[in-house]
Amino acid sequence: ANHKAITRVEFKIRVQTNLGDRVVVTGSAQELGFWEPRNGVEMVTTKETYPIWTAVHHVPSGESVEYKYVVIQGDESLMWESSIENRMFTAEGMVLALEDGTFNQMIRGGGVGGGGYGSGSGGGGGGVGGGG
Repeated sequence: ANHKAITRVEFKIRVQTNLGDRVVVTGSAQELGFWEPRNGVEMVTTKETYPIWTAVHHVPSGESVEYKYVVIQGDESLMWESSIENRMFTAEGMVLALEDGTFNQMIRGGGVGGGGYGSGSGGGGGGVGGGG
């Protein structure tokens, strides 16, 4: 009964993409493909959640991992987060939820309890164009 504890790591990032683009997370751990995006963890988005991309992966607890998000474009070219330092997490506990803000932008100062993304927008488009 000496198996290592596993942490469920939940990645979340806001990425503006084009049709056919894929977003992956890759990094210094074997689970993240050792910085080879094509071996990284595929992220998903939906019509409802775009531009938020998410992925869930399991990492041995206690492991410190450097990582970045990469867009694999339709023509297979890679768009890295080249403007920031490597992101980093340490896998702790049962679940680690990473709220990483926006692609290629680093949240300063811990990033916990940051601004409310997109709250309350998009309402009030009604009533236009009546009266033919």
